[in-house]
This record gives sequence, C-alpha cells and structure tokens, in this order.
Amino acid sequence: MILPHNDEEGMREKEEEAARERASQAQEQKDANVDPPPVYTAHVDEPADSDFSPLPPPMDAEAPPLSPTKPASSARHPPTRRPSDPSSSTSTGTGTGTGLPNLKASNFLHVSQVNSLVKGSWIIDPTIAIPPSFLRPLDIGSGETEETRKSLVLESQNGAVDGDIYIMPTSEADRDKLRAEGRRKIYLYATSRNGNVSARFHDAVSSDNTARRLPLYVHCGTRNGNAVVHVPRSFEGPINVRLQNGNIRFSSGLEPSVTTLSSVNGVRRNFLGDFSAASKAENVEGEQWLGDELHVESRNGNVKICYDDEVDTSMAGRFKPLNLFGKLFNF
Repeated sequence: MILPHNDEEGMREKEEEAARERASQAQEQKDANVDPPPVYTAHVDEPADSDFSPLPPPMDAEAPPLSPTKPASSARHPPTRRPSDPSSSTSTGTGTGTGLPNLKASNFLHVSQVNSLVKGSWIIDPTIAIPPSFLRPLDIGSGETEETRKSLVLESQNGAVDGDIYIMPTSEADRDKLRAEGRRKIYLYATSRNGNVSARFHDAVSSDNTARRLPLYVHCGTRNGNAVVHVPRSFEGPINVRLQNGNIRFSSGLEPSVTTLSSVNGVRRNFLGDFSAASKAENVEGEQWLGDELHVESRNGNVKICYDDEVDTSMAGRFKPLNLFGKLFNF
C-alpha cells in the first residue's frame, strides 16, 4: 500500500516528537539521581585575641543615676580591697592599703553644694602642686594658712555628704620636701549643715615599700544629722568628739583599741592605737601632736567611728530623727 506524500511526513513528525519526549523523560530521570547542589553560608573569622567581648546587658531602667564625680566603672564594681590585718597597724601610715578606683589624683580640692547631695570618690596626692591662680582663697576666719591648706573639702548646706577618700603615700624625699614647706599633715574636711555625713578614708596601695602617707588631720561634722567616719587601720592618734544631742559609738573592731581620756560637757577625748605612741619623739614637737588626729561633731545627731575595712550599715536607718530638721531632710 502506498501512502500519500503528506501522510508520510505527518507520521515522521509524530515519531520525532515521541523520540524527543522519551529523551526528555530520560534526562529528568537522570537528574533525579544526581546529588543536590551544596548550600553555602556566610562565614566570618573570629578574632585571634580576646580584645572583643560581648556587649553588656542593658542596665536596669530603675537604677539610680550615676554620680557625676564617680566613673561608671566604679558605680557597679566597687574597688577591690586587700584584707587588712590589725597587727600590721603602725603610726607611720604603712598599714595594709586599698586598691584605687579609676580616677586621677588631685590636691587642694573643694566640692560644695547648697541643696543637694555630695557623693563620690577622690584620690588625694599631697605632692601634686596646683598653680596659685587655681587655688581657692584661704579661709582666714578659721585660721587656715598655706601650711594648713585643706587638701580636700566636701560640704553641703542642705544635703548629705558621702565620700570615699584614698590617700596616696609619699616617698621619703617627697615627705622631706613637704616638711620643709611646713606641710606636715594632710587636712581633710567633710561637713554638712543639714544632712548626714559618711566619710571613708583609705590608705592607697603603693608599689614602693618605703612610701608612707603623711599624718591625717580629719574633720567631719554636721549640725543636724548623723556622722559616720571610717579610718584606715594605720590611723593612730587622738579622736575628739563633740556632741550636744546624740550618742557616740565605736565599731566592735575599733573599740578595743580606743583609750578614753576624758568626757566632759559633751566633749569626749580618746586615743586610737598604742597610747605609748603619744610620747614618741617623732609624734610630738613641744606641745604639738604631729601624728594622725580626728575631730567629729554633731549638734543633733549620733556619731559612729569604724575602720575602713569594716562592713557598716547606715546609721540613718537605725536612728530615728531627733527633731524637725531630721524629719524634713530624712536623716
């Protein structure tokens, strides 16, 4: 049988289409048996050292603002303190010291507020010289001279004073130079008219084993409020407390080292440390005491004195206000 020409071409096209379809199916079957392509992800090399640390968690929104005089690093992480050994206490200011906060040392510093809190940490280095044009005028009324110029004054009229003061030791050469200038002591003041006063004085750590601090002259006082003073264990000298409406307390760690000399008309005189040190030639010049001394006073409030490495809860929370001022200013 002979097919027409047109029918023959149609059959050929159908066969070619069927062949292409079979080839396509075969290719799909082959592709299905091939492993899928690998998945690539981005990769970042980790730093070779530990200079990078994770970001800190967000701070508590209700946390109080940091004091402008205190660095943020010390607000949440107080400076590390070395354990103090009472047996290492001496009259030369070489007792166990305290690690310093991340602050620059200063000298002849005056911080004053009228209706707000004074709070912070300060490092006092008596060897730092300040140009006369930057110094505050001398308080002639109180008898202040260049030789007795105050290295630190913290004061508030209607607010509390709360400070950590670190005292830098000095080399023998620096001590001789300061003595030649008539500066035999470091004068430190913390006072408030209407508010509590809490001052903690620390011996700073020094890598120089021969370095010693100069003797301290510390004055802390308030008219209407409580006063809590912490002294370093190297402190040795008289403690004079003047009270009108209040009581004095010594901490359990400090009291065994206190000798009471007199208590008359609200003025109590004591000596902290080895009382035989009072007769040492290096501490006495005529009738003048050359060693440490502490003066604390409160007209309407209580006084407590401790060592700087003793844990102390605030007196403000344990004593009830004594008068209207206490109720107004919450002390």
